[in-house]
Amino acid sequence: GLSCIGAVDYAQINDFCSVGLLFKYAGMRYWVEHTFVCHKALEMESRKIKFPVHEMADRRLITIVKDDFIKPEYLSQWFLDKAKDYHILDIVADDYRVSVLEEEFQKKGLPLHTTRSGPITHAKLAPMIEVMFADEKVAFGDNPTMRWYINNTYQELDAKGNTTYKKIEPLTRKTDGFFAFIHSLTKDGDLKEYTGTFRKLEVRTY
Repeated sequence: GLSCIGAVDYAQINDFCSVGLLFKYAGMRYWVEHTFVCHKALEMESRKIKFPVHEMADRRLITIVKDDFIKPEYLSQWFLDKAKDYHILDIVADDYRVSVLEEEFQKKGLPLHTTRSGPITHAKLAPMIEVMFADEKVAFGDNPTMRWYINNTYQELDAKGNTTYKKIEPLTRKTDGFFAFIHSLTKDGDLKEYTGTFRKLEVRTY
């Protein structure tokens, strides 16, 4: 199958969690994303999520987890299912997430490594991200969840012009999918661009 880089991001294990795969094909980058949502995150009266989560669950873009937290087994199974069709070179997350996922991923034979996150990483990747979006060289599936994540993110520039990506509103609007995408881009250099013929990915230019 086509080679790809996997990534994971979440703020809390009883909230939202995004997983995805990054592909490079014929001058384009493709990001295939899925979100897991803990049922508790949808039941907080003081924090109504501003997104049609149940509609996305009906479209199989979101999995609503009935447990009280998102167990690592849910994430490992998603990657194992994708590994039937694609060659996952690596899966990356930041230090905290790796510490939570490491035992389960090792048990299932899945690669998992720490990647850097934060302002230094954002500043390094920002030029590539800006060009990808400006030139329409990045594509996502017909995935409103991913568009929501992107639209919930803004760029903050420091005095030197370095970019940090931040969340517009911290409680009811999520960014996990965009930050998982950033994690995958830290391994972009390890992913060779493919130019042959392969089964079409369900993606479109963003």
